[in-house]
Amino acid sequence: MLNFNAPPLKNTAAEPVWKVLIYDRFGQDIISPLLSVKELRDMGITLHLLLHSDRDPIPDVPAIYFVMPTEENIDRICQDLRNQLYESYYLNFISAISRSKLEDIASAALAANAVNQVTKVFDQYLNFITLEDDMFVLCNQNKEQISYLAINKPDIMDTDMEAIMDTIVDSLFCFFVTLGAVPIIRCPRGNAAEMVAVKLDKKLRENLRDARNSLFTGDSMGTGQFSFQRPLFVLADRNLDLATPLHHTWTYQALIHDVLDFHLNRVSLEESAGSEVSPAGARPKKKNIKSYDLTAADKFWQKHKGSPFPEVAESVQEELDTYRAQEDEVKRLKSIMGLEGEDEGAISMLSDNTAKLTSAVSSLPELLEKKRLIDLHTNVATAVLDHIKSRKLDVYFEYEEKLMSKSTLDKSLLDIISDPDAGTPEDKMRLFLIYYITSQQPTSEGDLEQYKKALADAGCDLYPLNYIKQWKAFTKMAAAPANYGNSGVKPMGLFSRVMNTGSQFVMEGVKNLVLKQHNLPVTRILDNLMDMKSNPYKRHLSTTSNSQTPNSTMAKTKELSKDIRNKIVDLHQAGKTESAIGKQLGVKKSTVGAIIRKWKTYKTTDNLPRSGAPRKISPRGVKMITRTETDDYRYFDPKMLRGSESSIPRNKNPFQEAIVFVVGGGNYIEYQNLVDYTRTKQGKKVMYGCSELFNAAQFLKQLSQLGQK
Repeated sequence: MLNFNAPPLKNTAAEPVWKVLIYDRFGQDIISPLLSVKELRDMGITLHLLLHSDRDPIPDVPAIYFVMPTEENIDRICQDLRNQLYESYYLNFISAISRSKLEDIASAALAANAVNQVTKVFDQYLNFITLEDDMFVLCNQNKEQISYLAINKPDIMDTDMEAIMDTIVDSLFCFFVTLGAVPIIRCPRGNAAEMVAVKLDKKLRENLRDARNSLFTGDSMGTGQFSFQRPLFVLADRNLDLATPLHHTWTYQALIHDVLDFHLNRVSLEESAGSEVSPAGARPKKKNIKSYDLTAADKFWQKHKGSPFPEVAESVQEELDTYRAQEDEVKRLKSIMGLEGEDEGAISMLSDNTAKLTSAVSSLPELLEKKRLIDLHTNVATAVLDHIKSRKLDVYFEYEEKLMSKSTLDKSLLDIISDPDAGTPEDKMRLFLIYYITSQQPTSEGDLEQYKKALADAGCDLYPLNYIKQWKAFTKMAAAPANYGNSGVKPMGLFSRVMNTGSQFVMEGVKNLVLKQHNLPVTRILDNLMDMKSNPYKRHLSTTSNSQTPNSTMAKTKELSKDIRNKIVDLHQAGKTESAIGKQLGVKKSTVGAIIRKWKTYKTTDNLPRSGAPRKISPRGVKMITRTETDDYRYFDPKMLRGSESSIPRNKNPFQEAIVFVVGGGNYIEYQNLVDYTRTKQGKKVMYGCSELFNAAQFLKQLSQLGQK
């Protein structure tokens, strides 16, 4: 596009044609994470301006436009034609332009006698933002129009919902046109993800039917010999998992997004103003904002963006120590070069060091770039560390991991909420919502009132809880809580390199936590669909139904209701002893212990079959046992001549490539979890996309607005 929609000529030393780039806010957001100002200049872009800014005529230079085909933008392009601003016009529209708007441009060009100057008009189908090689988000401008809040408003009109779905589908269609592949689509039933899937399937199908104008010219309508190479497209709904977006995290990229201003791969930090005191009555000094681009060219970032923060801090310190050693070596060589009147041995050493110094000088640009990146990550990591220490984020992360993995808690939830030094009101609300979402048994009204009072005393906004209560009741999450896998963290020993006195990072008081690999709900669903495999829980039930399960102690628990059994587990997780639980609920201590042991072993409090007694299962029971969370997912193949309403996949081969897209918003925690999953699966490629990218604070704000409705 930046080369006038012609392929760049390789192996030519010719100067690029100088031109002007004109974009709107949408175009700016698409280009900025991909190309730096230097890279634009290398492509001949001498000037890049916003479409609606005041622009002076440059009559001898061609202009490349990259804009959305909105009414307002078309009017401004027509005005530019009338004003004869540029030598020629290359019009590139982010989404497809309608015929009526194209005719408006043609009429304006005719009236301005500029028909020959409008050189090319292209539909680029680039209505999405690429943040990483394997991550994209739909839009940044007007993102509130397709936000989680917009989709889940209780009073939303059908026409508004249709408009939201159409906006999402238009961007996804652009994504697949750019990818050049027609996917196999899978989605759950009965939510926004299904609406998107139906509309996307229809749009892809209609384009494929029009053989002359199909945008997938490399694909044939039939199921050709390469059909197995097509990617899997998994549509997920944000309501599938509301705990992960609220989770405190521990990896570098996700932490930056959580605690700093990280936007389109650029992080902005407030520079410390120093210890200068302003005179009495004077205006406070305006804080300086320093921005850093975290790009693919930054090797340290590429290597460590998914690493636990303590590991990042140690790596920054190692890089800094290495740089200082190289710098000291250059200084030493310079000092030796200045020697005079030395003996022959010194002169011999001098000639040897001349070669070393020459080598050091030639690597100076690389050394300076290394220093720039070290300074960048030192500043960013220090800012993150300040938040970790001041808000005790390591404590929150560890506690939430235990909640989500149903591990034993070593501290009461009320103690953390009531601790004035542990985090912000927002941190406390996030922690409690994760507890509320992931608890197997609904919290009793008495306990809930106690928690609400503690949260209110801590200054928390309780509106998000109002919405989560409604959401949990509606989705019946109490009966079927999301499974967060065998997650968890383990504390390691003291920090090595960053605990010494000369370190840039004072890590005292921060836990050195190491992540335990586990699959989040979105990753687990993808794994099931990519590999066509069943849920492990299904296999467990099917084997226990026919096996001789040692269950002498567990049989005693069958007279207790499921509510009581789940309550025992919740109290155990809250840190209460077996004796205390027994006294509170009026249950024998031995029975409490048996239930807890069973839950730890099987992750369920359901009564298992008695030893030696085969279970009789009705046909309906068999059907329920053999279901997995993805069995009911709908299946769409846009290449099939007839629409497929089946949930049974036609392709039985495991997929090698997949795209996961979350309708309602995504986050870097899920993205990193998918990256880690892909590393364990040789030959598989996975991309992550979402309708908007939000951090926990932004998501909590949307939940608060929903809770007020």
